[in-house]
Amino acid sequence: MSSEKDMPLVNEFRSQKSEVVFVREIRATCLILKAEKIGRFLSYHQISSYAE
Repeated sequence: MSSEKDMPLVNEFRSQKSEVVFVREIRATCLILKAEKIGRFLSYHQISSYAE
């Protein structure tokens, strides 16, 4: 069992770590959304060019 003195450091480390993971998840989500948007944009243009 660790002493109470060590706990703040552990909690600090955990919160920093989760923040990094959170930022990475946000970035990944943004990339996915961008890719979906580009994909929809391209497929929409392909469909409209086939329709002509």
